[in-house]
Amino acid sequence: MAHRSFLLLGVLCVKHHFTKGEALFLYPLFPIPTPTEILHYQYLTVYKSLLSKDPAKNVEEMIIHIDKVDSDASLHEDYVEYRVHGKNNSSEWDGYWDISANNWEEWLGFYIDHNVLERFSSEQIAALCLYEMTWFGFSEELNHE
Repeated sequence: MAHRSFLLLGVLCVKHHFTKGEALFLYPLFPIPTPTEILHYQYLTVYKSLLSKDPAKNVEEMIIHIDKVDSDASLHEDYVEYRVHGKNNSSEWDGYWDISANNWEEWLGFYIDHNVLERFSSEQIAALCLYEMTWFGFSEELNHE
């Protein structure tokens, strides 16, 4: 990936005390990553992190729901926005919970609503949940600040 090459250039420059001229000479060999490449790498890092975690016990019986958001705010006709949220059998609250700040082990233990399983592919569910899980950043620490 391009961003690893670019980071390598930075490490080489610092480690070997390259002058600005030497760094500029090497620069074309280490392209700057595009925003899409950076985003792809960040999501891949989160996904790999999730593979190494064990799901927490779903003591609150939280169920993931995904709903289409009706909005006129989009500039594109074909743009569709979804809301990922949770619902449980809580006596305190009969509405939906914002689950974006839950820790990732909890996310892995949440159930998925049967309507979601019927309407979306596994890949779509994973993508929408990853987007919601990383709403505050690409590390759990950022989600809890």
